[in-house]
Amino acid sequence: MADIKPDITKEIIARWQIIVDLMAEVTGVASGLITKFTPPHLETFVASRSAVNPLNGKVGIADLYCKEVVENHSELLIADALKDKKWANCPALDLGLTYYLGFPLLWPDGDVFGTICVLDYKDNPIATASRDLLTRFRQIIENDLRAITEAHEHKRKSDGTVKDREHISSLAVQLSTAAERDKRYLAEGLHDDIIQPLLFLKIKAGSLLKTDKDAGRSEIYCEIRDVIDELVEQARIMGSELSCPVLGQMGLEAAVKQWLLKEVQGKHDLKTTFNSKGLGSYSPSRQLSTLLFNAVKELVFNVVQHAEADCVEVSMIGDRDNLVISVKDDGKGFDADNNNILHNGRRGYGLLNIRLRLESIGGSLIIGPARGKGTEVIMTIPLTAEL
Repeated sequence: MADIKPDITKEIIARWQIIVDLMAEVTGVASGLITKFTPPHLETFVASRSAVNPLNGKVGIADLYCKEVVENHSELLIADALKDKKWANCPALDLGLTYYLGFPLLWPDGDVFGTICVLDYKDNPIATASRDLLTRFRQIIENDLRAITEAHEHKRKSDGTVKDREHISSLAVQLSTAAERDKRYLAEGLHDDIIQPLLFLKIKAGSLLKTDKDAGRSEIYCEIRDVIDELVEQARIMGSELSCPVLGQMGLEAAVKQWLLKEVQGKHDLKTTFNSKGLGSYSPSRQLSTLLFNAVKELVFNVVQHAEADCVEVSMIGDRDNLVISVKDDGKGFDADNNNILHNGRRGYGLLNIRLRLESIGGSLIIGPARGKGTEVIMTIPLTAEL
């Protein structure tokens, strides 16, 4: 009898939703799915959110395709299901979904969780060429299943001691670290598996445009180049959202400053101020820079979503021993009990995660009222901290 598997948390489901949406957008398919296998049925667990996805809210449509993947524990590519009588009774054909590319998703013990797949109305060469990228998505999801299983096992065996609590905190830090690593992994995949092939196609289209004098075909080549430019730009935007390129090129201070001005002030109508002092030659590792950059993003997005603020100020101050990062807003404030806010839904989860990660490197997080009104969150990190 198979072991009882742990539940998938809301945070992980939200993370998988981003993956499925990204998968569908990059490959240009009608539908991206994660299915869950609950013998003898396969259910749609996460579906890409788009107006053109015919499988939103529908169960069992891709069953025949996905069951083949589950039974064989292997990848399945169907370019045109109408050409093979084997798929004649598949409900997906009633919706015109004749293209399928899917991979099995496995628990750490080898049991099947379900599938990750894309479906479309016709053969989709871009999706087929994106196999490596879909394999990256699959690996990230299976990493999440492994982390969930480890946390569940430890919780089941723990007796509530300090050592157990420390271990659970350590698992939370590991999961957060894995999420950051996976974002970089996806960003690299977008560059290597999507952008580079598209640029190659653009060069080929340009060559054809120069050599082919047929006016009708020349117009088609121009349209192809325009579409490629749009796809490349979309992929670059998604890549920058996953992993900030400025962070690796210019460092933490420049990345925070640019992100505040471009992403926050530009998109959320929130006035931003950035101050820095005493940083000198301070140059944290890429891993530590990523941790601190993501912590600032989390705190600023908390302001955007919850504080009802007009302004947010980020300060980075270095002294002899520590880097002190402050995120301050002029919003409505909060309950003064730090414990309450740290355990208050999605916002509390993010704050608690930041605190755990900072404590793992000898740092701290303090939440308090800002002068006048609003909230100030102060992160203190030893200059000698390493990840």
